[in-house]
Amino acid sequence: MHINTPSTSCLLFFSLSFIFCERSPLQVEKDSAVDNLLKNYHHYDELEQLLNTWTKQYPKLTQLFSVGKSTNNSELFVMRLTSPMIPDNSDEHDEVQLLKPKFKWVANMHGDEVIGRELMIGLIYYLLLNSNSDSRVNRLLSTTDIYIMPSMNPDGFELSTEGLCDDPSYIGRENLLHVDLNRDFPSPYQTLKAMLNGTIGDLFYGRQRETIAVMKWILKENFVLSANLHGGSVVASYPYDESASHQPKYSASPDDALFRFLAR
Repeated sequence: MHINTPSTSCLLFFSLSFIFCERSPLQVEKDSAVDNLLKNYHHYDELEQLLNTWTKQYPKLTQLFSVGKSTNNSELFVMRLTSPMIPDNSDEHDEVQLLKPKFKWVANMHGDEVIGRELMIGLIYYLLLNSNSDSRVNRLLSTTDIYIMPSMNPDGFELSTEGLCDDPSYIGRENLLHVDLNRDFPSPYQTLKAMLNGTIGDLFYGRQRETIAVMKWILKENFVLSANLHGGSVVASYPYDESASHQPKYSASPDDALFRFLAR
């Protein structure tokens, strides 16, 4: 009978850990495919082509649509990713789909902040490539209704110049009409007529096409959680990131504890 010594046990544990942690050749190949995809920035035409290609390759997992158009008439594309928990022809299919929590990612609101845009392109590709082989990805797609908008400001992105991250003129940061889309949404501290005694339509008055499109999309869908990706400083900003006086002051929302947990 062989009795393991402590050193032998440790060596055996290390060997098993290495085996379980080692990536399979297929997984390494998939990781490399995502890595290669992100070696270059993707302009509007390339983004459109990628999204259409993936929709054709994964028709059961994807739905590609546009929530509206930019000032320059570029589509504001959204890729929806989710897998049916039960067959499409089941009587309960639609009801089960409605029970899935909806999550929304939006990136590239500032045209020259491009990392989020590329991360979302990579995330879509990663989820699709691993939808069958990775149990965590499969579970995520089966239990969540994921919506990804890689670019809210396609016009600004096309105006930006690679390498000019600190350009004082902020070329490409704003939309085509030189409006900062990040400052174009309603605020709980603004004394707008719509906030007092107006209608939903008043909320849209004077806003940019991109902003209106996203606002209408948000009102249409019951998203339980959303994230907006920017580039620059390392910061997690969540509601409410301003105050009634527009001065630096911590303004906690009713869900402050949850946002703190998610940010950490």
